[in-house]
Amino acid sequence: MNKAEITEALEQPLLVNQLASKLASLTRHLRAQTVVAPALGGLVIGAAVARELGARFIYAEKENDTLAIRRFKLTPGERILIVDDIIRTGCRVQQVIKSIKVTQAQLVGISVITGKVNWQTPFFSLF
Repeated sequence: MNKAEITEALEQPLLVNQLASKLASLTRHLRAQTVVAPALGGLVIGAAVARELGARFIYAEKENDTLAIRRFKLTPGERILIVDDIIRTGCRVQQVIKSIKVTQAQLVGISVITGKVNWQTPFFSLF
């Protein structure tokens, strides 16, 4: 799927539910307690995946030209899954990872609708 197709899919709640269900099935074994999505692109799919997993949902937002978790608290050892719509270079996700690391929460995986990047963390993509 390309960016335009994903954008169109994310406008349709039934398609969002289907995509979220598939992403959740790929990542359920990670036992994430919290799903973190980069704003704005990951908000819709992140919230839907969190619902499927029965996990808490939070997001990272812009702060001083980077993405940071500003409004929410993470606890040391909390199991975190990052969910985004599209990954190209991984820059946005790297910013979210930095924000997670300072809290000593445990990043257990990264999941996207489409994209591919080599990560040390388990990475899952539908397309």
